[in-house]
Amino acid sequence: MSLDDGFLVAGLVAVLAFRQDAPARGAEPGDAETAARSWLSIVDAGDYEDSWHSASELFRQNMARFGKDASFWAKSLGVARKPLGEVRSRKSTAVQPKSGAGAPLVEIVYASAFAAADGVQETMVMTLEDDGEWRMASYVIQRR
Repeated sequence: MSLDDGFLVAGLVAVLAFRQDAPARGAEPGDAETAARSWLSIVDAGDYEDSWHSASELFRQNMARFGKDASFWAKSLGVARKPLGEVRSRKSTAVQPKSGAGAPLVEIVYASAFAAADGVQETMVMTLEDDGEWRMASYVIQRR
């Protein structure tokens, strides 16, 4: 991963092939944003491997299809995040429900500033899993 073209991709965009029997509880976009901020706090603390375990099953399965595991994720996310330093600010600029083939999805875009970089955009897709919890299905970070 490099900063050469201004993009840092710290995850795979989830393939939107979701199960048909997702539960309805907790399906509000605000709940998804709360869960996204919780997941980001794990990443902000530098607990990159824990962020893998806190991600959606869909995310982990898609990564595994490409032969990637928690160790790969932790290293890749560290490469993307460590040079940016601590988060100074993060504001959601869009919270958009998305349609998928079953499970509710919410895309959340944050305008973020870090100690070593202003003008960073973080884009997440959250999915509602069978246990009624929102979890990260995709995370992309890029300099604007």
